[in-house]
Amino acid sequence: MFGAILSATDPVAVNALLNEVGAPPRLKTHVAGESLLNDGSSIIFYSIFSEMYLHELGIPGLGEAHDVGNGFEVFFRMALGGAAVGIAFAACLILVLFKLDRRHSHEESVVQVTATISTAYLTYYVADSVSATSGGIAVVVCGIVTKIYGANMINQQELMSHFWSMTEHLLNTVLFTLVVWGSTISNSGDDQFEARDWGYLIVLYVFVTLIRFFLLFTFFPLTVNIGLSTSWQESFFTSFSGLRGAVCISLAITIDNEVREYAGDTPGGFEWTHTLFGMVGGIAFLTLLVNATLAGPLLFKLGLADASETRQKIVGHFRELYDEFVIDTFVHKLTDVRFCSIDYQVVRKHISPLQKMDRAGFMACVALV
Repeated sequence: MFGAILSATDPVAVNALLNEVGAPPRLKTHVAGESLLNDGSSIIFYSIFSEMYLHELGIPGLGEAHDVGNGFEVFFRMALGGAAVGIAFAACLILVLFKLDRRHSHEESVVQVTATISTAYLTYYVADSVSATSGGIAVVVCGIVTKIYGANMINQQELMSHFWSMTEHLLNTVLFTLVVWGSTISNSGDDQFEARDWGYLIVLYVFVTLIRFFLLFTFFPLTVNIGLSTSWQESFFTSFSGLRGAVCISLAITIDNEVREYAGDTPGGFEWTHTLFGMVGGIAFLTLLVNATLAGPLLFKLGLADASETRQKIVGHFRELYDEFVIDTFVHKLTDVRFCSIDYQVVRKHISPLQKMDRAGFMACVALV
C-alpha cells in the first residue's frame, strides 16, 4: 500500500516549467501521460492493498482479504470496468458537445464548459460508487476519448482551456491548504513522528528516486520503439521529475482518517498510518524542494530546453513583425495633434523596438507618413 501511494506523481509544477522554457512537445506528452497512467494504477493498487491492511486489523466488516489470483481479478475488473464507464460517458459528452456546437452563441459555450465538469464528477461517482470500478481510470479515459473525438466541437477553445486551468489551480490550492495543512495541524498533538524517522525519510527518498530511474530505464528499449518514441535525455528527465503531490497525499490522508475513525487504538493501526502520512508528506516536500528546484538546470544541461532552428526562425520572424507593428502604430500616433509635443527620448526608453532606431531613422519614418 505504501508503494502504491508513492507511485502517484504530480506533473503540474513540471509542466509549468516545460511551458516556460519551451521544452519539446513530446517531452510534455511523456510527463503528462506517464502521470495519468501512474495515478490511475496507483489508486487501483491502493484500493486493493488498503482493503488487505484494514482486514489485517481484525475489525469485523472492515477490509477484505485478497490472494494473488483474486488481486489480479480485482485489478483488471477495476481498470477495464473503469475504462468502459469512461468510454460510455465520453460518448454522452461528445453528443452534448455536438448538439451545442454553435460558435456564435456564448450561452451554449458556457453550457459546454458546464457539461465537461459535470461529466467529470458524474463519471467518477458512477465508476467508483455505483460500479465498484476505478473512478480515476474512468475520468482519464473519458477525457482522452472526448479530446480525440470532441475537441473540434468545442465552441470557444480559449474559454474551455482557461476554465480548466483555473479549476485545476483552485482545487490544488484547496487540497494543499485545507486538506493537507488542516490534517497536519489537527494531528500535531500526536507525537508519533520520531527523530529517527527523519533519517528513514532521507533513505526512503533516495530509494524512491533510484527505483523510479531503474523502472523507466528498464523499459527504455520498449518505449524508444513505440508511440512517439523517446530519448535517453527525456527518460532521464522524466525519471528525475517524478514529483509527489496531490494524489499521494490525499491517499495517505484517506487511509489515516479511515483507520483513525474505525480502528481507534488498535495495535499497529493508527500509529502506523500516522507515520505513513508523515513519510508521504515528507517525500512530497523533498521532491518539491530538490527535484523541482533542480529540474530547470537539468533541462538545460540535457539540452532539452534548447530551441530548435525552426522555432528560432518562427520567434525571430514574429519579433520582426511585432517591432514593425509597434513602430508603425507609434508613428501614426504622432500624427495626432495631442501627441505632437511628446519627449521622444522618454518614450524611446520605455518602448524596446524604438531603442533599435536612432532619431534620424525615426524622423525619416515620420516624414514618410
